[in-house]
Amino acid sequence: MRTRSWVQAAGLATVAIVSTAGVAAAQGGAITGPSTVTVVGAYTEAAPVAAGPSGGGGGGGGAAPVSAARGGGAAPNIPGTNMTLAEAAAATGTSMEEAQAVICALGVYAGGGGCGGGPAPAAPAAIAPPPIDWLAVARGIASEAAATIGIEAIDIGIVPEDIDGRVGLVGMPTWMWVENPSAETIGPMQRTVTSGPVVVTLNATMMAVDWDMGDGGHQLCPGALAPYTPYTDVAGDSPSPTCGYRYSRSSLRQPGEKYEVTATSTWQVTWTATTPAGATGGVIPMARASSTSIKIGENQVLVLPGRPGT
Repeated sequence: MRTRSWVQAAGLATVAIVSTAGVAAAQGGAITGPSTVTVVGAYTEAAPVAAGPSGGGGGGGGAAPVSAARGGGAAPNIPGTNMTLAEAAAATGTSMEEAQAVICALGVYAGGGGCGGGPAPAAPAAIAPPPIDWLAVARGIASEAAATIGIEAIDIGIVPEDIDGRVGLVGMPTWMWVENPSAETIGPMQRTVTSGPVVVTLNATMMAVDWDMGDGGHQLCPGALAPYTPYTDVAGDSPSPTCGYRYSRSSLRQPGEKYEVTATSTWQVTWTATTPAGATGGVIPMARASSTSIKIGENQVLVLPGRPGT
């Protein structure tokens, strides 16, 4: 059995680490016993102490202290000490892994610091995600689906047509209708969109056509009558039974001597949705416009004096 005494060198901090069969202890006084000793810090080795002349423990004298030799600096300094693992291992005749195991067992690396057994820092508390507004999600899906559902402006049917040589007359009926009606121009249209747990169904119908006749006048023709009644020569000068207009002045003073006629079709897109938060729905108004030009003239009546019937 070998006994060693470890004393603190003047002016230097000393940490003595002793491990016996896996159990380590650190003390500020002498350490004895069949132990594996790992020293972290500056230290001196004192000579064995002889027994005193009168009972009790040993006295103070002894050989001059011998300072510890430092090893290489391959590993970083051990936190809280002024020795590296390489120096501690060299001083105790152990491997760097064994030296570190003792250091960790003694808690020099309290709170972690490279010791696997140390307590891990507390993880930050998880932030709960905000709740999902499923009704808002459904409205967004419906809005995007309505914008791409495929609604189109109508093809304008009108008499007089925008053809050279065709001229309408002030006071005579003008007929308007939807030329070549289709689901895209008058409806109805339906579309279903599924996104995750949300299912949105849209139904689109053209409700009316607002005719801007170019002279300041408007004619609103309900969509329930679409596609309205196209003009035929059989009708003669009869007014349209579904959608018509009469001009009160000619287009002579207009650009190109024509009135620009704009037909704006208004749509109602009704949508319903099922979501994890329940059912919902709404209405999205939409509109499409198309234009053409027509020429309106006047009948000039020449009155000659002295003629019968004048």
